[in-house]
Amino acid sequence: MSSPVPEYTIEYENETYQIIVKYDGTNPDEIKKAMMKEAEKSSLMGMAFVNKVAGENNAPAKQIASLYEGYRRFFVVRDKKLLLQTCQSILSDPNTDNFVREMASYIQNILENKKTTQSDGKNFIKNLIPSLKQTLLSARPTIVSAERIVKIPEMKAIHNAFPDLIKYDNYYYACFREGRSHGGYQDFGKIRILRGQYFKETDTWQWENVALLANEPYDLRDPKFYLDSQNQLHLILDGSYINEKDITEKMVPHIARQINEEWKVEEAKADASANGEKGQWIWRITWNPLDRAGYGFSYGKNDILSLMKTTDGITYKKIADVSTNKLKGEELTEGTIRFKSDGSAVALIRTQKHGLIGTSGPDSRYTKWSFNVIPFRLGGPNFVFSENEKAMWVGTRHFFINPDNTLDEATVIASMDEKQLVPLLRLRSNLDNSYPGLVLEDDGSMTVLYYSGEPEGKSDIYITRVNLP
Repeated sequence: MSSPVPEYTIEYENETYQIIVKYDGTNPDEIKKAMMKEAEKSSLMGMAFVNKVAGENNAPAKQIASLYEGYRRFFVVRDKKLLLQTCQSILSDPNTDNFVREMASYIQNILENKKTTQSDGKNFIKNLIPSLKQTLLSARPTIVSAERIVKIPEMKAIHNAFPDLIKYDNYYYACFREGRSHGGYQDFGKIRILRGQYFKETDTWQWENVALLANEPYDLRDPKFYLDSQNQLHLILDGSYINEKDITEKMVPHIARQINEEWKVEEAKADASANGEKGQWIWRITWNPLDRAGYGFSYGKNDILSLMKTTDGITYKKIADVSTNKLKGEELTEGTIRFKSDGSAVALIRTQKHGLIGTSGPDSRYTKWSFNVIPFRLGGPNFVFSENEKAMWVGTRHFFINPDNTLDEATVIASMDEKQLVPLLRLRSNLDNSYPGLVLEDDGSMTVLYYSGEPEGKSDIYITRVNLP
């Protein structure tokens, strides 16, 4: 008797992840029920399951896969026409299953600004493609300066990644890790700091080297800029000790700052009570002008983040352990906190399979948080408030999936409120990528610095400017 319970494994080959689905069900009704159930559990795994049965000539799954491919292409060509044509083709086919017809009708009605009705197909496609309606209807950012590589003669590394960007003293400052690979034994990552200017008239950038920081035997990575109460520029970064088996044994937060006009890197004085099994990783610090202190999440305790506070940029004290019961068993990792002018805080956090949007207020001294779940996975989450604080703009990694179930990883720009995140624009990116630095400009546009992978383990830093709607 066949078993309609899909099983998943993830394989990594040729710098690409692929979801392998094992499933031996053949009954059409069982397949339909399984598709609905898998999409409810995970949009990514649900689509991998659809592709699996589509490859075995299941007609409804093949049409669902074509709808998803039209959606994915929408991000590449920034045009809804292909997706609308796919919907119309499915609806004009007399052999189309009613379940799929409901999905195509739902998407077509969105694209044509018509009223949608409740159906099983509508519920399924909303689970399979979270934020579908908002993504298709929202005003979208537009690229005004093509994505281009950030490069100076001093840069010799193969793998340039995990960047950040800040505008300070009329210059742009960029930082990122230089290494041989994404990370590994004796690949002691160094942190490059550049200073740059943008010339709008010619749409060109000019960069100069500021520093190259190292602290062997640590792999320095994920540098993040912030300004303290004295408007002094700092970096918070991780130092990972990786053994000969490519396993991280220890994580030690580091800081970097200018001393007598020279950048120096040193271990931070971090509260030991925040340590996980392998130490801690203070991923980003944001200064709160309300109480003249910096805040950031440290991870290393699986499903618990430690909220850290500093007043001098050197010493970090744990003020709370933060967790949620909405994603039981999922590891919480990278998190960005930003503050509004009234002192209220918003956080965007990466988990193993999802994302979290958190909110807190000064009344609790940021020790109590409320969370809403983002139904897809993030990578390198970062966001900024618009000048009037009515909008939040996000840069992060987003996971699409190819028809062969390889992952299509992309850096995207998204809009966000306190309940949901809506992907809107795909930047030129593939393979290992994302971790964008964001600068909101005076004219309302946004400058984005991120990295993107290339074959043979190479990756480069890219910069672009986008107009925000």
